[in-house]
Amino acid sequence: MTKAPRVLVVEDEKAIRLALKGLLGREGYQVELAETGEGALDAIRAETYDLVLTDLALGGGVSGLDVLKAVKETCLETAVVMITAHGSEKIAVEAMKAG
Repeated sequence: MTKAPRVLVVEDEKAIRLALKGLLGREGYQVELAETGEGALDAIRAETYDLVLTDLALGGGVSGLDVLKAVKETCLETAVVMITAHGSEKIAVEAMKAG
């Protein structure tokens, strides 16, 4: 039996965080949640994930871009998908350059 892919969802809005957990969980993923960028950094230091799905804007403190950079420093094999309701071309280019 193969192990379910592990996904870390980083989202400060509770409704979106829980919706993503439900959707991904129904598809067979093992989903863990982080409400803040700081929580995400703690999680990626402690565990390995196949995918990190992070919001760009996480309130104050550690941003989604910071999470992306930390993931790439920790585990190059981990894919990172960034989501945002406040995007721009500049931010997209910055995220792509960061990995």
